[in-house]
Amino acid sequence: MKKISIIISFVLAVGFTFAGPIKDEFFKTVNDIEKLEETEEARKKQIQETIELSLKRALLRYYNYREFDKIKVTDSNYEQSDMDKYTYYIKYEQFIGYFSYSNDPGKYFSYPRDERILIKPEAKDEYYDKILKEMNENQTTRVVDGEGKKEETKK
Repeated sequence: MKKISIIISFVLAVGFTFAGPIKDEFFKTVNDIEKLEETEEARKKQIQETIELSLKRALLRYYNYREFDKIKVTDSNYEQSDMDKYTYYIKYEQFIGYFSYSNDPGKYFSYPRDERILIKPEAKDEYYDKILKEMNENQTTRVVDGEGKKEETKK
């Protein structure tokens, strides 16, 4: 039993020896980021980029919204929560919701830990009619002609 505990402690010591430099570099990088002198413009730009990417991802996931070129986040599109400094409420066209981040989105890029995006009731029917029309226009059917399969658009 004594030999097994010596072997285990030796293996752990060797493991910690080889794993140390990466861990040390990681914590040094975190400290360097925290010590950076950040300007208000750089912070605002980082927040806007983080919210914009989160909005694109959420709209694609929940509503199959693919017009990414239109999505631009400005000061008027979002506001910070009074209760949680990492939660931001957003408004974009007919969508409204919030993103709650684990880290400061003004300093680090991250996807939200919690998000909720809703369509305003007055725009819901119009949006879904548009989506259904696009789906019907792009619908394809499979036609088997002898040897292989051929796709034709439905007319």
